[in-house]
Amino acid sequence: MKKIGILGGLSPESTVPYYQYIVDFSVKYLPELVYPEVAIYSVNFGEVVKNMRSGKQDEVRKQFQWVIDHFNSMGVEVFAIACNTMHIHLPYLNTYDMEVVHIAEVVGREAQKRGYKKLMLFGTKRLLDSRLYPEILEKYGVEVVYPSEEDAIAIDKLIFRLGNGEITDDTRKEAISFVEKYQNEVDAIILGCTELPLVVPRDQYPVLDTTYLHAKAIFERATGVQVEE
Repeated sequence: MKKIGILGGLSPESTVPYYQYIVDFSVKYLPELVYPEVAIYSVNFGEVVKNMRSGKQDEVRKQFQWVIDHFNSMGVEVFAIACNTMHIHLPYLNTYDMEVVHIAEVVGREAQKRGYKKLMLFGTKRLLDSRLYPEILEKYGVEVVYPSEEDAIAIDKLIFRLGNGEITDDTRKEAISFVEKYQNEVDAIILGCTELPLVVPRDQYPVLDTTYLHAKAIFERATGVQVEE
């Protein structure tokens, strides 16, 4: 098996499920007491957000690179960033010869597998304003659309509340209200922030849970074992 390195803490709330999924997959698909080696580095989320909002992208990338350098020295072979938005920094990072599991590529493959042609992206405003998802999903024959500007701003605010630990009935209702508003306009909605699956159950709504899909792909890449849906 290959050693896994996960850059997490973006936010801590959504990093926890990554490890839990990997543990659960291991119990189900690997021999007794066999688990892949996993290194998780949880960065200071507040510091990253502060640098992003003040336009200090180089500082963010410097911090991420420091983590990757240490992963490399540890012998990490499979690398992932446990956050959709922070993938915008990936092209500027040296990941050495690690196998990078890109979250949008994972979503693209899943959409293609399900025959989806039109998806709506929920995520931070920074992610929505980037071309990350449209550029990648175009390769899979998938069109990416967005919620209204007003709703996009509201979803952005909701995401940061979730990242601050506000996993409550109120945040659940708000998130689900946005899904219900748009679910009939597209094949599915990308929960393009790893906090959103904390309050929107993937088995009850037409959504693509990026946390689950990403964790599954990381496990599969590291172990060579396919997870059955």
